[in-house]
Amino acid sequence: NNPSPAFITHNAAVPAGASLTVLYRTSLNGSGSSWDEWTAWSPLSLSGEAVERHRWIQLSYVFSRTGSASPTLTSMTVEHSVWTTLRIQSLCVMASL
Repeated sequence: NNPSPAFITHNAAVPAGASLTVLYRTSLNGSGSSWDEWTAWSPLSLSGEAVERHRWIQLSYVFSRTGSASPTLTSMTVEHSVWTTLRIQSLCVMASL
């Protein structure tokens, strides 16, 4: 599985007096098991945002409220762009005159 960029969107409702913060981090490492191979946590827009090329991604959601109304996250979508690699073993370029 080749690293690829993604576009992440959320369907959320955040009433007055509440907040919903999304953070993400990525890794290009194939194992995804070592914490020192992850990028630093970065904020992610609820309305949609492109995320750099990665093999692994982690999302963190922080729900907060000051009154009785709470934020809700109904869904999130991750759209990946698959990049393919062209491997050339032999290439012949001929010019036509």
